[in-house]
Amino acid sequence: MAVNRKWRVRCTTDNKWEYTISETKPTVCPVDGGHTIDATLTASVGPVDEILLPGDPIGKILACDATDITKRAHIDCSGIGTGQTRVITVPDVDVTLGSGNVTVIQDSDESEKTETSTSYQLAKRFTKTLAIAKYKVEWYGEMGNSLADKGASFQVKIDGTVRAEVAKSIFNNVAYTPVGGFYFLNQASAGSVNFDFEIKADEEAAKLRKLRLMLTKVVE
Repeated sequence: MAVNRKWRVRCTTDNKWEYTISETKPTVCPVDGGHTIDATLTASVGPVDEILLPGDPIGKILACDATDITKRAHIDCSGIGTGQTRVITVPDVDVTLGSGNVTVIQDSDESEKTETSTSYQLAKRFTKTLAIAKYKVEWYGEMGNSLADKGASFQVKIDGTVRAEVAKSIFNNVAYTPVGGFYFLNQASAGSVNFDFEIKADEEAAKLRKLRLMLTKVVE
């Protein structure tokens, strides 16, 4: 299979080095075919997917495919602070970029839910479509009770299985208490997953508000 290579050509007309990409050794100046070159100095500087040529826009073109030079990768350094040099260290393993993109899924319900039952009742369900991956599931809410110094409980179910519980905490009718936590979910198959938030009251009415859910795909 033919491989495109980068070539360095000495243009004696302009007295400068010019660069081009070709499967075969160039015989004319890549800038102007009418220019004179020193053919004894023409040399390959490597496959196009291995070497960044002098004169290539630094921070722009990084590499291109060995057989199709229209397939290119770029480096964007615009996020680096003025005067700063950042180093990319390549690990001693094969890495496919893009396979570990962090996916964040968010949802929230700010409304207040109340429950007088002494057994757990569904306050809010979030249903999310997940790919096969490991996720960090995080949640936050604020709980209270309609009377001072009364208890209430809160639990989180993921597809019907209890993953966390705040049981019989004492709340009052003025201040809300934050409840939150996290769980690592290994999603073995792609599809919809239910995230259920349930509450119950010891007495009077348990209250839940400002419920938030965030799922982050874990890169391993």
